This record gives sequence, structure tokens and C-alpha cells, in this order.
Amino acid sequence: MKKFDPKVVLTTTGACLSFIIGAGTVSGQEMLQFLVSFGYWGLAGCVIALILYSWYTMVLLDIGRALKAKSSEDSYRFFLGDKLGLVYEYFTVGLVFLIFVVMLSGAGSVLTQYLGINEVLGRVIVTSVVLATVLLGLKRLVEILGMVGPVIIIMAVLIGLVSFRSNIDGFMKAGEVMETIDIPHPTGVSNWAVSAVLYVAFTVVIAVPFYTSLGSTLERRSDAVISGLAVGVCFMAVAGVFYLGMMAQIADVYDKPIPTLALAQNISPFFAFLFSVLISLAIYSTSVPLCWAVCNKVAGNSVTKYRITAVVTCVIGFFGALFPFGRIIGLVYPFLGYMGVILCIGMFYRYYINKGRATGQI
Repeated sequence: MKKFDPKVVLTTTGACLSFIIGAGTVSGQEMLQFLVSFGYWGLAGCVIALILYSWYTMVLLDIGRALKAKSSEDSYRFFLGDKLGLVYEYFTVGLVFLIFVVMLSGAGSVLTQYLGINEVLGRVIVTSVVLATVLLGLKRLVEILGMVGPVIIIMAVLIGLVSFRSNIDGFMKAGEVMETIDIPHPTGVSNWAVSAVLYVAFTVVIAVPFYTSLGSTLERRSDAVISGLAVGVCFMAVAGVFYLGMMAQIADVYDKPIPTLALAQNISPFFAFLFSVLISLAIYSTSVPLCWAVCNKVAGNSVTKYRITAVVTCVIGFFGALFPFGRIIGLVYPFLGYMGVILCIGMFYRYYINKGRATGQI
């Protein structure tokens, strides 16, 4: 295996992290349900997640490099065969819509939790802004706002570290506190190890098209391997800080739709204001491309169909987003996780056992 290129690895790692650390991650709700809800076993879950994130990122990047995959269909069919691969290809449209619903609910929850406005009104505001953007095509605005991603990640990590550092005693007593409160696990999940696997797996399905496409630009296998390891370490470093911060103040955040915002409110009003603005912009800049993706897939080149699809998508998304943010994550993400587990099994088989078209290239 040839020596890796540090510049390529840095660029690839950054692109992967920008993709995987979305608004759902920085809200803290995913971490709360999938890992924090199992108490100190969540630390072991973080280790499992670290290994799996590194592994699947490495495999997808390397497969993309070997196959020079030009479309998500190529990737899904390579891992799962023609029939099941085609099912996953079309399933991604529904998957993107489900994540769109999660984003609308999350944005509405930020407005409700910070400003105290009615939950329905908060979701009406968010949905209306997203629909207006999609119909008017303000793509440049979304690209600009998308640049807040690195800022919000840095701030969220800072909030987690300050919350943990200022209340280490609270972390040590978190086990006792958790015996007196009720933190729901993801729907149908009662084992910490399974929950850790699903925490990783629900991102795999949507990551396949992007990661394999990104991998097709790589020339060396070493770049894919090192980038995969770096992504796993960096992502779980961020997630681990969230875990520590929430465990340290578990009594204050366990029932909040946006746990990280609750941590920010405990630090200072300024932190809470700035973080609420940043996370709202991050969710907005994520929601619009998701809605665009659904509309473009359904409408094709028809402007009329595009507009109709945009309205229908946002209306249905609005009603779906009326469910509590935490409840939607608890219902949707485990389902996506099991779909991801099936995909991971296919990845393992095609990468290590039957390499198919990639034989001699991987």
C-alpha cells in the first residue's frame, strides 16, 4: 500500500465530516437516545461506534476508488445485487424525505425551546421559509449559510466540554440520577450494544452515494484507509464530548428536545442565543437541499411538477414534523439503522469475501 497524501486525506476527511455531522448530531437528541440513555454503558457504545464509523467510511471510500462509481445505483447494486440494490436506490428518496421531516421538527423544537412559542407555529414558520427558498431557488443563500457548519460544531464541542468540566461531580453521580428519571431508548431497542450499532448504521444508507462518489476521486488505497480512520476518530471525538456534557448534567437535559441547547442555556444567555441561531441556520441549510433532492427526483425537468412537488412535500413534511422531535428520531432512526445493518452485511461480504468486479483492484 503506497504512502498516503496528507493533503488528500485532510480534504477527504473534512468533506466526510461535513456530511456526517449534521443538524441532528449537534442537537444532541441522537446521542441522548442511542447512547446516553444507557448510562455509563454509553462509553462502551462510543467505542463500538468509533470502530464502525471508521470501518464503513474506509470501505465506502475504497470501493468508490476501485469501482470509480458514477452513481448511487452502481454502489447499491454492487453491495446488494441488482434487485435489492434497486430497492435501496429508490428507498433513498423516501429516506431523504424522512430526514427532511426530522429537520423540520428539529428546527421547530429549537424555536419552541428557546423562544417559548407554540410548537405548531414554530413548524409553520420553518416550513414556510424552506418552501419559499425551494420555490424561489435561493441556492446561493443556502450555500452561504451552510458555511456555519464548522462554526456550530466547534461551538457545540465547546459547550460540551464546559458543561462536563464545570460539573464533573455530576458525571460521577449520573448513574444515581438516571435511576430516578426516564430516558426513552430508541423504539424497539433495549440493548446498549445494539443501540450503538444502529447509531452508526442509520447513517450508512444515505452515506453510500456521497462516500463512494468521493472515493472515486482517490487514486491510492492508503488515502481511503487513513481518511476512514480519521473520520471515525474525529466524529466520535465530537460525539464523545456531547456524551460527557449531557451525562454531567443529565437531570437538566434528559427531557429536552434539543439537549445541547439546554447545556448552552446553563452556561449563559449569550451562549444560548448564539447557539440557537446557529443550529437554526444549520438545520435550514440542511432542510432545503433535502427538499430539493426529493423534488428533483420526482419532477424531473418539469418546472410545474417541481413546484407542485415542492408544495406537497412541504405540506406532508409539516404534518409529519408535528410529532415531537425526540419521538420522530426514536421511531425513524432505528428503522433506518436496520436498513443500514443489511447494507453493512452486503458491504462486508463484497469487500472481504466476494469482491466481484473489484477483484484485483481493492
